[in-house]
Amino acid sequence: MSEDINKIIGGNIKAVRLATGLTQTDLVQKLKRKITQQMMLKYEQGSVNIPASVVADIARALDCQPSTLFGKIHLSRNLEAFKREGKLLKAFRSIPTAEGQITVINTAKALAQLYSGDDNVTADLAD
Repeated sequence: MSEDINKIIGGNIKAVRLATGLTQTDLVQKLKRKITQQMMLKYEQGSVNIPASVVADIARALDCQPSTLFGKIHLSRNLEAFKREGKLLKAFRSIPTAEGQITVINTAKALAQLYSGDDNVTADLAD
């Protein structure tokens, strides 16, 4: 039973990490090296028990609720789509100015409307 929950939590850590565009190294650094990269790999594989305090630390580093890591994440897209999203997020984070970031957001909104054909597709992204 604990193996199952370890695999669920580990898989969710990896899914959220990839969705946010972080590498394992990035995540370990965000955790201020409280755990090693080797241990992070074992957590993601579900091969070891993850202490609740570590789950809380990882959730904070991933900017999600700890409960997100315990439940079954319903991924509507495949892993490759999450990797592409991660690359986009990493590129966005590398833009040093708010003006540049706003330009990217507005461009993404326009492209979403163009490709979806729906003017309301970005309604929830209003400033």
